[in-house]
Amino acid sequence: ARMAWGNTQEATSVLAAVNHLARMGAQVAEIGLCPLERFSYDIEGLDLALLPLLGASPDAVVRWPNGTVQALEVKSHAPFGMGGSTTKSK
Repeated sequence: ARMAWGNTQEATSVLAAVNHLARMGAQVAEIGLCPLERFSYDIEGLDLALLPLLGASPDAVVRWPNGTVQALEVKSHAPFGMGGSTTKSK
């Protein structure tokens, strides 16, 4: 039940974030999987070839007027505790 709540509320939460961030001058865009090897960041002491396949799948990306790009990840907490009234919520 708790996972279902989060899945149901996610779209509304993302829309609320989009509206809020737009008032701050940001643009929000959908994005899919972001594999680490796709990026060319030079992180001192980190050899990407030694890492397993890594990636992230944020709900969206935020582009600020100054060019900064950030990931947007929404979490919707269920208003009820564990145990609920169904076996799926335990």
